[in-house]
Amino acid sequence: MPPAIDMDYCMIVIEKLINPMTPMEQIMPLLRDLMDSVPHPEMKKLAQRIVDPELDQGEKRKLMNEFKNFEHGGDNDFSAVNYNELIDKFLDPNLPDHEYKPTMKALLEGDLDQDRKNQVVNIINCHDKEQKANMVKRFKSSFEKDKEEKERADKEAEKEKAAARIARENKENELKINLLEFSDDGMTLVMRMLDKKIPREKKTEIYDRLMEPDVDAEIKNLAIQMISLNKNTERNQCVEDFKKRRQDEKIAEENRKKEEERRKIEEENARKEEKMRRKNELLGKKNKDERIKKRELMIKMRADERRRETQSVLVGPSSVQEREDIRRKERDKVKEEMKRYKERALKEMKKVEREDMRRDGWMVLRCNANLDVGVQVIVPDLNSNLSESERAGFDKALAKLKEKLAERRPSQDSFKAPGGKDVTKAASVPLDSIDPEFEKYFDIFSNPSLTEKEEMDHIKKLIKENKSTLVKQLVIKLDSVPGAGKSVIFKALAKKFVKNNTGPQNKSSESSKKPTEESKKPTEQYKKPTEESKKKS
Repeated sequence: MPPAIDMDYCMIVIEKLINPMTPMEQIMPLLRDLMDSVPHPEMKKLAQRIVDPELDQGEKRKLMNEFKNFEHGGDNDFSAVNYNELIDKFLDPNLPDHEYKPTMKALLEGDLDQDRKNQVVNIINCHDKEQKANMVKRFKSSFEKDKEEKERADKEAEKEKAAARIARENKENELKINLLEFSDDGMTLVMRMLDKKIPREKKTEIYDRLMEPDVDAEIKNLAIQMISLNKNTERNQCVEDFKKRRQDEKIAEENRKKEEERRKIEEENARKEEKMRRKNELLGKKNKDERIKKRELMIKMRADERRRETQSVLVGPSSVQEREDIRRKERDKVKEEMKRYKERALKEMKKVEREDMRRDGWMVLRCNANLDVGVQVIVPDLNSNLSESERAGFDKALAKLKEKLAERRPSQDSFKAPGGKDVTKAASVPLDSIDPEFEKYFDIFSNPSLTEKEEMDHIKKLIKENKSTLVKQLVIKLDSVPGAGKSVIFKALAKKFVKNNTGPQNKSSESSKKPTEESKKPTEQYKKPTEESKKKS
C-alpha cells in the first residue's frame, strides 16, 4: 500500500506557493519540501506546474484542487500509519538514500504527539547501539499500550452500542405489546398519543382506551381537547397547561389541608383554655364557699361556747374537763360538717361541669388510625346458638321483663298537673282487687307505735323476698299518711318513687332555719354578761 500523505500540510505549502506576496527566495525551499512530501510522480508534476509563473491565479487554483483530489492510492491522514514498521525501516542500514529523508519526515511530521516525536529525535541522535535499542523498544511499547487501550475502548463502545440496541428493541417491543396498559391515572396514554413514533391507528386505539369508564374524567376531557387541535405544538402546550393546573390544584389542596389542621389545632387549644378557665373558676368558687362555710361554722361554734359559759355554774377541775370535752366534740362536729360540705361542693362542681359539657355539645372528629385496635364485634344469633332449654329460659325472662316494663309505663305512673308539673299517681288499686298482703303491711307501717328500726327491718325483709312491687305500692300509699315513714330507707324510697315530695323538704328546711335563728338570740342575750364577766376578771 502506498504511503500516506499529510494533505493538510501539502495544502498549506501550496497556499504559500500560489500566494503572490510570498518572496521568491522561499519558493524553491517550499517546492522541494512539497516534492518530498508526495511520493507519487504525477503529484510531483502537478506541484511543479503550480509554481509556473506564466499561469494566472485561477489556473493555479484549479491545479491545487486537482492535486487535493488526486487518487494517489494512500490515505490523506496518518491515523493508519504503522510507526513500528516505519521506525524499523528508518533504522534499517540497507535503506536507500532517496527514502531516508521521506521516512524521517513521516516520523517527525506525522500525527505523533510531542513526546513520541522527542523520542524519535533522541533515537536519531543516539549513537550507542544498546541505548538506541532500548529507546526503540520503549517507543514501540507505547504503541502497544495505545493499541490495548484502543481495543478496550472499542470493546466498551461495542458493548454500549449493543446495550443501547437491545434497550431500543425492548422499548419497541414493549410499545407493541403494552401500548394500552398504564399504571397511573391515564397520563401515560396521553403522552403516548403525543409520541410521533406511534402509528396513527395505534393512537386511535389509545383514545378508545382513554374513553373507558376506569379512566378519570379529567383525562378524558384532556384527550378530547387534544384531538380537537390540529398542530402537535398546540397539543403539547395543552398537556403542559393541564399538568401545571393539576400541580397548582394539588398545592392548593395541600395548603387547604394545612390551614384546616392549623385551624382545628387553634380551636382545640381555645376549647382547652376555656375549659381550664371554667374549671379554675368553679374551683375558686368552691374554695371560697368552703371558707365561708367554715367561717360560719366557727362563728356558730364560738357563739354556742359563749352561751354555755354564761349558763354554766360549775367550777373546779371537773367543769374544766367537761368544757374541754364539749369543745373537742364541737370541733369534731365542725370537721365532720366541713367534710360533708366539701363532698357536696365537689359533687355540685362536677354537676356544673357536666351541664357545661352538655350545653357545649359534642364534636365529631376525624377517625384516628392509631386508635384502631382491630376489634371485631360479632352479634350472636340466639335462634341458632341457644339450645331448647336455654331458649325456653330466655323466652320466660323476656316475658317477665315485658311485664315489669308494662308496670313502669309513664302513662300509668304520672299525669300532667294543671300547673304544668309532673305529679306521680298513687297506685290506684280497686277495692275489690286489693292484695291481702298489701293490707297487712299497710296496717303495720301505718301504726304510730312502730319504731324506726322495726320499719327498716320490715322493708329489708320485703326486699330480700323480691317483693319490690309491693314495697313501691306501700311507699307511694304511705307517703301521704302522717306519722309513717320514719326510717332512712323509707325516705330514700319515697324520694325515688314520689316526685311531689317537696312539701316535707320545705318544712324541714323551714324547721332547720328556726334553730339557727333561735340560736342567735341566746348569743345576743348573753353577750353583755360575758363582757361584764371579763371586766370583773
